[in-house]
Amino acid sequence: MQVPTEIKNSIMKMSKLYADATILNEQVRSWMEENNCYNDTVIDQLIDRVEQGIGDGKGFVKFLEKYNNNEGNDDSIY
Repeated sequence: MQVPTEIKNSIMKMSKLYADATILNEQVRSWMEENNCYNDTVIDQLIDRVEQGIGDGKGFVKFLEKYNNNEGNDDSIY
């Protein structure tokens, strides 16, 4: 199959970006574990706001800044 140059370039860029994103994801998840906020509520927010590709990193940061891990799963933080 002939693969157009534009598609080849897109694949190469995508490969690099995915590798970088994987490393950054590991850093964020490690930080969450170290700060005792690696639980279902926070992980769900990370997946929904960042990992699913909607690009709401600012929203996730705001969520983290409001999150109080002593309160557990408090729906009022949404």
